[in-house]
Amino acid sequence: MSRNASGLSTVLDGLATRAFASGLLLGIDVLLLILTTSGVHGPVRFALGLILGLVIPGWSIVGLLRLGNVPLEVSLTLAVSLALLIATAQIMMTFHLWHPITLEELICLACIPSLFTQAFLRVDGNGGKK
Repeated sequence: MSRNASGLSTVLDGLATRAFASGLLLGIDVLLLILTTSGVHGPVRFALGLILGLVIPGWSIVGLLRLGNVPLEVSLTLAVSLALLIATAQIMMTFHLWHPITLEELICLACIPSLFTQAFLRVDGNGGKK
């Protein structure tokens, strides 16, 4: 295999990994939305809620950027997720609208389109579908 073909293979493997990760996060997001709206409580929902708070909102934004640097993407994903969560919680508390379950449902709904796009629609850097 030539050097060029090897590089292309690596890029395609990276895209497949991104799509798989986005699909997995989409599944977790939808499952958590179902559990939350059904009123189910317990350790599974707690663990999925932690994944939602730490990873899903950040990956919904950072994953679209396709930076190509895994450590940078992971750290930005965590930072963006925590920043969004903290800012949203502060706003809710300031306006006396503190309803964490509603926030969880809204985050789940807001992240679905981005995760779906990343998991199932191949989009190149110029906005065109591949």
